[in-house]
Amino acid sequence: MNKRQGRIRSKKHTRKFPQKSVQYLLEAGTLADMRAAKKITAALIKYQWDFYAELARQRQTIQDEIKQSLIKTCVPFEFKKWQRAVKYKYGLHPLSTVGSLSFIGGRFNTGSAVNAEIPIFSGLYLAQDKDTALQEHLAQEPTSKNSTLTSREIALTNPSSETIVSVSGKLDKIFDLTEANNLAP
Repeated sequence: MNKRQGRIRSKKHTRKFPQKSVQYLLEAGTLADMRAAKKITAALIKYQWDFYAELARQRQTIQDEIKQSLIKTCVPFEFKKWQRAVKYKYGLHPLSTVGSLSFIGGRFNTGSAVNAEIPIFSGLYLAQDKDTALQEHLAQEPTSKNSTLTSREIALTNPSSETIVSVSGKLDKIFDLTEANNLAP
């Protein structure tokens, strides 16, 4: 092989006429190429963190103005019989947000080991129905209609090892992320 080493796969076709060999190049590159790719990846990751940190710094300088603008569009919210699923061992504290503070956290919260410039805040996840709460808890995609396994079976979870609670309450203020007009201020 030449300087740029590659892996080759051969496939023989069986036909009535003479056999031909077909080759596909699956991968090619040198050690220098792999090192260069790692450097580029590291530089891109550093750029993204620097960019995020700069935006966080800029937001910090006008944080009070941002909060006041967002509060103007907030509305009260009441919810009844929403669901929360947790592992049985956390059943005595089903509304705890401690788990959301580990590392990156969930969708809209930030854990403790991300970046010193990013403020830590927790998230409490509730669902409007039991099935959604279970999907959140099991971290599984809903099973297809053709599947013979349930989400619990795929997650290797026993129903007796989980706690599902119903939660109702009133919140003084919520910011509705589904309304684009709320971002106008």
